[in-house]
Parts: sequence; C-alpha cells; structure tokens
Amino acid sequence: MDRYREQFDEINYTLSSQIDELIDGSETLLVGKIENIAKKTSKKGQPLGIVTVIDLHGSFDLMLFDNMLKQLEDDFDLDKPLAFKVSVTVNDFGVRFNVRKVESLKDAKTEKLKIKKAIKIQPALIINIPYSDNDAILYKLFEVISQNQGKRDVVLTITSKLGNIEIDSEYKINKDCEKLLKELEGIYIE
Repeated sequence: MDRYREQFDEINYTLSSQIDELIDGSETLLVGKIENIAKKTSKKGQPLGIVTVIDLHGSFDLMLFDNMLKQLEDDFDLDKPLAFKVSVTVNDFGVRFNVRKVESLKDAKTEKLKIKKAIKIQPALIINIPYSDNDAILYKLFEVISQNQGKRDVVLTITSKLGNIEIDSEYKINKDCEKLLKELEGIYIE
C-alpha cells in the first residue's frame, strides 16, 4: 500500500480510522486494496459480495450487489487499490455505506462529493436577571431577543436571595444578540 501513497495523497478520501467521524447523509471516497471477496446470497435470493478492503490505517467491509460485483471483477485489476464512492448512513448500529461507484485511483481524483459538516453546537447563553418589581428590563430583553433570532439556545435565570429560578426559553438567538444583551443594564450574562 505504501507504494500508492503518492496517488492516495492526490485524492480527497476517508481513511478507515476516520470512519466514525463521518456525518449521516454525506458522501465520501474510501480507497484501498481488496483483500477478500466473500460471495453470499441475500434474503431475497440475490447474489452479493462482502468485500474486505485494506487501506493505510486498517480495513473495512463493503457490501456489493451482483451488478456492481460483476463490474468490479470484469473491469478492474483487483491487485491494485481502488476507490469506492459511498453514501454514508449513521444510526444506532454504527456507520453503514451504500456503494455508489467503483473507480480507479486516477478517476477518483476528480470525483465530486456531497460533504456534510458536523454542526458545532454552542452552549446555551445564560442570562441572569436579578429579581425586581420593575418589569421594564424584561420588555427590553424580550425586544432584543425577538429581533435577533438564530440557532443558540437561551436560558433565563431569575436570581434572588431566596434562590434562583431557571427558565428554559423557546427562543434561540444569533451571534450578534449577545453583544446587544451585554449593553442592557440590569442583566448579567454567563
């Protein structure tokens, strides 16, 4: 495999050690040399093959149905590494692949992929409001939050000497809202 490293470096692919980082619904390329093909029959009586592929970091298995298995055996040199364009499904059982295309390393260099990125979730913004009979601050707070909707959760905490009351708000704010809230007198942000 090491003698193909230069060709691998020209391809945007996923190593076997990175499979757990893949996002549901995305596409990727897996590259490696076929180590074994175990031919089986599906529950519906269709021929299929479980293909074990080794790469620079380990190995992975792919299931190929009859037409793609035939294409693999007829059109490719199985002694050389290949690229597998796959769609990714992530569920409670782990990462699963649906092989869309088998191709040479040369063809894989120009492959277009639908890449999904992991969404970075920001922690909720906690707004502390001292208990008071003056509700003007609540109106100002509502005005700023309602005009700056986004994706970040907001938690309101009413603080007093007797204890704090935490309120999970259904509102979500954008990145500019925190700056505007810091300008309001009478509240404290964590």
